[in-house]
Amino acid sequence: MTRARGRASGGSGAVQPQAENALRKVFILLRAQTDHDFSQYKPSTVHRRIERRLIVNQLDSMDDYVKFIQQSPVEIEALFRDLLIGVTSFFRDPEAFDALRMQVLPKLFERRTPGSLVRVWSTGCSTGEEPYSLAMLLHEYNEEMKQGFKLQIFATDIDSQAVATARAGMYPANIASDISPRGCRGTSPANPGAAVTGSTRSSATCWSSPSMTCSRIRRSPSWT
Repeated sequence: MTRARGRASGGSGAVQPQAENALRKVFILLRAQTDHDFSQYKPSTVHRRIERRLIVNQLDSMDDYVKFIQQSPVEIEALFRDLLIGVTSFFRDPEAFDALRMQVLPKLFERRTPGSLVRVWSTGCSTGEEPYSLAMLLHEYNEEMKQGFKLQIFATDIDSQAVATARAGMYPANIASDISPRGCRGTSPANPGAAVTGSTRSSATCWSSPSMTCSRIRRSPSWT
């Protein structure tokens, strides 16, 4: 971690005490500006992202990087964005969604009064593909049940830019290839992309403030 620009940083990859101290300073600066604590984040991910920032800024060491970000709020924001993992797609893990459909949803809906409210929370929602996928799956199941349940999905993420995309509900036109096999009608053609519309969109509520959302959800009776 002490050197970048394509050069090896040491034999076993263990972080030296000096680098550990510099890393703690990075976490402190990140938390001070973004109000998010990355100190428990996956170490290998943190190291890769910081090494990338060293290369981008043509810096040689963690100490150099700490000095740099102490004077650059813009770079702290850039590191924050790099640390966020936004890889997602509609029905990204088909096996997981199949298990959800076959094993989880029957238990979620059983013993509920027809017409009652069912709430689901999608954490780390990124740009919205997961909560909208959940909305499609839930609406499909609700139609099969014919019990008129009301559905609400809370979606949260610390990345405000990703949440803005989720709220807009606009995606490339090729998303149809991800959702059409399931018979969901959650999208409508729009040039140059597709928009999540109707009940799929209206049932999903996206926030970028997890602490506020958690508080509101925990105060809500009959949360699921």
